[in-house]
Amino acid sequence: MICAVLVALAGVALAGAALAAENSGGSQLHANMTAARRDAARLLASLRLPGGVTRLADEPAFAKPLIGGGSGSGRFNAGDTAWWSTAESPQEIIDYVKAHRPAGSSSMGTGSSSDGRTGTTSLEVMFNWPDTGPVYNRTLTVSVVTSANGASAIAAQSKSSWIVPRASSESVPSGVLSIAISLRIGSGPQGRLHMRTSTYVVRNARQVAALVKQFDSLPTVQPGAVLACPLMLSDGPQLTIRFRGAGGQTLARSQVNVYPGPHGGSGSNSCDPIAFWIGNTAQTPLTSSTFVHRIGRLIGADIS
Repeated sequence: MICAVLVALAGVALAGAALAAENSGGSQLHANMTAARRDAARLLASLRLPGGVTRLADEPAFAKPLIGGGSGSGRFNAGDTAWWSTAESPQEIIDYVKAHRPAGSSSMGTGSSSDGRTGTTSLEVMFNWPDTGPVYNRTLTVSVVTSANGASAIAAQSKSSWIVPRASSESVPSGVLSIAISLRIGSGPQGRLHMRTSTYVVRNARQVAALVKQFDSLPTVQPGAVLACPLMLSDGPQLTIRFRGAGGQTLARSQVNVYPGPHGGSGSNSCDPIAFWIGNTAQTPLTSSTFVHRIGRLIGADIS
């Protein structure tokens, strides 16, 4: 009978690069970094391995061409790696880990790789967890690396990225008296036929204050979030929001590409974010999967 081994982690090193906190909510940033460090430790500790494995102090030399060394920590994330030797077959290890999926995780799938020069091979299984308030991109990758002579080692690497707070200086300026919401959109599946622009102006002080508060609550696109972005068309449907002060002066504005219907996800990732300017100065782009839809409901437009 195979008994389960609960993986223990002594500690996880934070990324060495310190982020500038003067305008980025220094205390909150520090709290988020601490939360990511603790979270990465919990993710690795949630791994269950079959009995008979032996913890190693460092990565085996034969694994370096495939995995490489290091803790898994980066400029915007915490993480660490643990190693074990095993006499079980790589597939048996992967099957066991899949059958004893870490608590609260979802499977991201499996993979394999090889190095033709050294004859080293690797089988991998990956897991992730939902984002929380201070952390995101929570993952655990388990690899079984096998050398040409048949020796195998297990590597487990956790990673948890911390949220970089939006700088307090990147908020809508005070003195907003009205908000002009302009939508350029047309007909057809992508809203690109017979396009026209309509504008809705919010003047009610309570509504104005609520919209400013809502906008200021949006998070920034995180610096560690990297996506392979497709080519974006700049002449498609677009939503523009102008925060206006006395005399109709534009104090700040925002712009985002939009899509007709409820499933567009406009502004929800770093490829197609919500652009933001204070005066004529561009700020860190923002992101939200719901903001565009909420604005659409306000102006009676089916966009998301």
